[in-house]
Amino acid sequence: MNLTYDPVTLTRFEFEDILIYAERYAIGRMTYAPHDVCKIINTRLHDLTDNTLKVLRDDIARAIEGGNLGSPSIDAPVWRQTYANITEEISKRSIK
Repeated sequence: MNLTYDPVTLTRFEFEDILIYAERYAIGRMTYAPHDVCKIINTRLHDLTDNTLKVLRDDIARAIEGGNLGSPSIDAPVWRQTYANITEEISKRSIK
């Protein structure tokens, strides 16, 4: 079997929707998913719309408040850092 990694074209709207779905799936899980999703969020922060940043911020804040970040020593630090990065980006843009 020959596996290729051909690029897939998505609209910004489609990409951001899928990213939100992935983030909501990954929160609270103890798998590779939280780390993969957070890596994508953190590397694309500057490209995300204000609305998507706010949705991601609010979702992660609820998970932090509810203590639902997965493994406290493995997953939680990644989510907390991602939350900090998102809130910093929002502050830079002066969005509420």
